[in-house]
Amino acid sequence: MADALVDALAEGKGLSDPNSILFMLIGIEAPFDGAGLIVAFDRAQTEKERSHIACIIAQSKATGVNEWLLRVARDRAYGKARIAVLMVSHLDRFGDWMNEPLLEAFEEKPVEVTGILGIRGGERELEFLKGKRGWKGELEPDVQTRLETALEKSIRRIERRLAKQRSGVRASREGEGEANGKLGK
Repeated sequence: MADALVDALAEGKGLSDPNSILFMLIGIEAPFDGAGLIVAFDRAQTEKERSHIACIIAQSKATGVNEWLLRVARDRAYGKARIAVLMVSHLDRFGDWMNEPLLEAFEEKPVEVTGILGIRGGERELEFLKGKRGWKGELEPDVQTRLETALEKSIRRIERRLAKQRSGVRASREGEGEANGKLGK
């Protein structure tokens, strides 16, 4: 089913109202080749269509698209499609490879990027967010307040996750030591 939907989009069919086909692709559980979706993205006539397709590529089980997603996320020329990819980069399909484009996009979407980094960030992202405390971009006062709240929440979230990981590593090492000690007796 995915192949037929992707082929239709790649051939330009359904692009007048791509949402129905695209949203069906999100619901498909089995991985499928995403090359046709990239073709559909390239053929799309409007920024809105490209944004929808980019978001679907990012959220679906499309394979062979990670390099393309990274390229879109890093290139400001992709406009809203770039932002669409970045805004769903908290999903499981994205590894640490998407963190750098998120850091690069901080000044464009500081509240949103801060929230996503709170979900997926590690040591480097924690230090980045700590460095943004007190940052004053050209933000409206309400957005500045939301950013300050998001920064503190994301920093705490990453710190808790890292502490849990560290304690798990210590517990694992202690368990190995005990096991090795018991075996030696």
